[in-house]
Amino acid sequence: FAPDGAGFFAEVSERRLGLHQRSPGGRDRFIALDDAFDPKFDFVQELRAEPDGSIVLTRWSGRVHVLEPDGEVRDLTLPRTEAGELYYTATRVGDRICATRCGRVEVVCQDLPD
Repeated sequence: FAPDGAGFFAEVSERRLGLHQRSPGGRDRFIALDDAFDPKFDFVQELRAEPDGSIVLTRWSGRVHVLEPDGEVRDLTLPRTEAGELYYTATRVGDRICATRCGRVEVVCQDLPD
């Protein structure tokens, strides 16, 4: 939940991943994120409301979706290892995304694309 009371929920319908936003007052909005999501091999681990008003959605695969306060969606894919380690949580630090990756228990950071 965001500080203004808006709720954000990851939703999967068949192979379509989206972000469901419920605003205070009951207005709903669905934001498409990925039309080729494979729930057998990926999972939305965390949704995080950031202080700047953006929402960061972290997937096990290392794919991260960022909903900007203006409604723009930005995506990035964090580096994978041969061991196929999973990502658990990501946060925004300016124009960078930093996420925890299991295995070696490390934090991986990458710039957001323009």
